[in-house]
Amino acid sequence: MTKTLTDPLVALQRAQYAILSGDATLQAISSNGVKIFDRVSDDSFPYGVIGEDHENPDDMECETWTEVFSTVRFYSRAVGKLEVKALAGRARYLLDAEHGFSLQGFSLLAGHCTNIKIHLHEDGLTNQAELNFRYLVQPA
Repeated sequence: MTKTLTDPLVALQRAQYAILSGDATLQAISSNGVKIFDRVSDDSFPYGVIGEDHENPDDMECETWTEVFSTVRFYSRAVGKLEVKALAGRARYLLDAEHGFSLQGFSLLAGHCTNIKIHLHEDGLTNQAELNFRYLVQPA
């Protein structure tokens, strides 16, 4: 099977969704659970969104690997920022290659959170956490 340039992005989104939606600790942070979307379709809080990706492929004669940047956001309307910070902290742990995060069909050479920003969303009601990740991916 020939790999396409989008293969690591598809594998990354599937892996992010599976681990974030299936983690009991993350889901227990809110009594309502935490919905995970790649496109928000309702107004239930808290929720997470698998956001934008950016890929820099590096194909060489001896090996092929790709640098992928990915953004994940969480939104909460709980009073204060504790809930959104707890969601961000758990997601940071879950999506780190050092803690077992993996992509089907690919090897993660490295993968970690590079930045977290916690702030009040522009609607003035919602607390937002934005996490940026960097992964070095190679076909398995």
